[in-house]
Amino acid sequence: MAAAGLVALALLLQTDSTVPFASPETRALVVRAQARHVAMEREVAAYTARYRFRGSVGGGGRAWQQMLNVWTTELDGTVRWQAPNDVQVRVDGRRTTNRFGVDPGLSVSRPWFVPRALGDSVRVFFVDYPARAAVHPLAAGAEAWYRYALVDSLVVTVPGSAARRLLLVEVTPRRSAPSLVAGRLWLDAGSADVARFAFRFVGTALREGMSGRDDREATEVGRFARFFQSLDVDLEYQLQEGRLWMPYRQVLVGLLRFTQLGDGYGNFTATTTFSDYEITDGTAPPPRAAVAAAPADAPPPPAAEG
Repeated sequence: MAAAGLVALALLLQTDSTVPFASPETRALVVRAQARHVAMEREVAAYTARYRFRGSVGGGGRAWQQMLNVWTTELDGTVRWQAPNDVQVRVDGRRTTNRFGVDPGLSVSRPWFVPRALGDSVRVFFVDYPARAAVHPLAAGAEAWYRYALVDSLVVTVPGSAARRLLLVEVTPRRSAPSLVAGRLWLDAGSADVARFAFRFVGTALREGMSGRDDREATEVGRFARFFQSLDVDLEYQLQEGRLWMPYRQVLVGLLRFTQLGDGYGNFTATTTFSDYEITDGTAPPPRAAVAAAPADAPPPPAAEG
């Protein structure tokens, strides 16, 4: 996952970034995917799923040495998403372990994940990172910010469905901006829907507003996110009802730097898996919410930004 981000950044230096599409075939595919991106949001009015979340913190003296796991927390519960971008989370169980009694000062009360309907921006739910939501590569007009290259394909076996061909598209920024992504999109050749999206957040303002000393209104995870030097995200989807690619497994890996601890480094890894989907079709009215809303002091979901 981290390697995918580095490869994408390397490709940015090696390719002509003055044109958005590496080939006519790439352009045709991305245009289809952009249309599907909009249609998918209209097709799903709401969904409910079980989730399992595991977050851990590792510590080390240098950025590239092996990190020693010092803290782990696990959450289990239910998530409900409803259009346009209403996310409700219920936590049914929680457990935490500290190795050697080390406490990183992080209180994870909600899972870290990216909802299925991303809109025109990308941001991790319940985490104040990036400070500005990144432009989604499939947003309308995103070709003004990104370069796309169709580089590979593979065939995958999908339980309960015919084999699917996935097309790999490298996505790299064309120019500097406050918040973008660099990585890879795996697109279903038949529907042009996203089956996997692995990327690194890049930009000039990823931690904007996070370095101030007055953080009385900041959440605990928001203060923790200030220490991210980089954040890599891998979103895997699973075919539901034979037609909808829904969240299945999401992994976030962040490199941390704690200057107040002698310029030490650490990492944070968050893994969230989803199962037991109940999906409401976009043509039917959504049912009443079956999941309790987040508490009043929980951070609201970010508004879409482009």
